[in-house]
Amino acid sequence: MSTAEQHEEQQDDQGEETVETQEEVHEAFVPEGEELVATSARSKLYRFAKTESGGEWKERGVGCVSFLRYKDTGRVHVVMRREKTHKVCMNHSVSASIKFDQNSGSDKSWVWTAPDFADGEMKTEVFAIKFKTKEDALEFKNNYTKFDVQEAKSESKPEKETEAKDEPKDQAKETQKSE
Repeated sequence: MSTAEQHEEQQDDQGEETVETQEEVHEAFVPEGEELVATSARSKLYRFAKTESGGEWKERGVGCVSFLRYKDTGRVHVVMRREKTHKVCMNHSVSASIKFDQNSGSDKSWVWTAPDFADGEMKTEVFAIKFKTKEDALEFKNNYTKFDVQEAKSESKPEKETEAKDEPKDQAKETQKSE
């Protein structure tokens, strides 16, 4: 089932039932200066919490992941909001340095480590995400990989391009000084 087919029922002010697709919910929470570039199917997110006796997986939330691009820099980050409360439970940049592993050999879940900013401060978290089907899990990883490749290409632009962009500004400054 695609995210467009998943519906969330709500009631408006008159008590009438309205139906909102997950895509509409995602669009409603896109901050100004960003654009929605992809979404995932519904999933369950976990984080690994270290304890005295080792550690355990704790549920972080259920919802869909949004891939958002900053319009000014072009960088992509992933955000997951809980279904009912819409509270952010994952927020980190897409990076080629983040590696995904299958969780316990399951083809429906992934594990990775990333510097997360969901709680308002940067903290390195170990995440696990589980989908209903292996196709949904593969689609999520493919989206992530697509954007981390784009990220790597944008970070490796030659310096000549940036120097060429700065050149007209330098010429304008020199023109102002000579006047």
